[in-house]
Amino acid sequence: MKILVVGAGGIGSFFCRELKECIDQGYFLKPLDVTIADDDMVEVEQIMYQNFEMKDVGLNKALAIGYKYGFKVVKERISETNTFGGFDVVILCVDNDKTRKFVYESCFKQKKEFIDIRCSGRKVFVMPKAMTLNNNLKYIDADDENNYSCQEGTSHQIGNRIASEIGVQFLINLVRGHNNRIINIMV
Repeated sequence: MKILVVGAGGIGSFFCRELKECIDQGYFLKPLDVTIADDDMVEVEQIMYQNFEMKDVGLNKALAIGYKYGFKVVKERISETNTFGGFDVVILCVDNDKTRKFVYESCFKQKKEFIDIRCSGRKVFVMPKAMTLNNNLKYIDADDENNYSCQEGTSHQIGNRIASEIGVQFLINLVRGHNNRIINIMV
């Protein structure tokens, strides 16, 4: 099964760590071929709440995480529909609704599964692909051009780690043929 993780920041970097651990422990009954995509660079201030070390500062986030866990890498922003060709599941770990909308629409058009993982500080939200595109789109504001941190203000939280673990569980469920439903929690 081919997995594309879109976003290697606060959620995606920890999602990849948890995913690698679950792969190594044999939680997946099928082999996974994982690619991580992100066009952003690691910054010093992100070390506290993203899964990076000082030696990663200045590197492309996808490259740093891909190297750490042995995953394939795409160092560009996901922006073209054909980007999803060959992937079975897209894992969204992004900080903006414009990208979410693009991925939702592309996945529905191409009949691809996706899991959307979000966090802002103490708020965690994880959503699988719904039966219809409109059922997923009602959870985004496509006109919102802002990017949002997985942190809440200046207070560093671990909600991004919790969200990433729930996201990995969703992927395990999906691979095993079990249904997922929206998880929305405050921690």
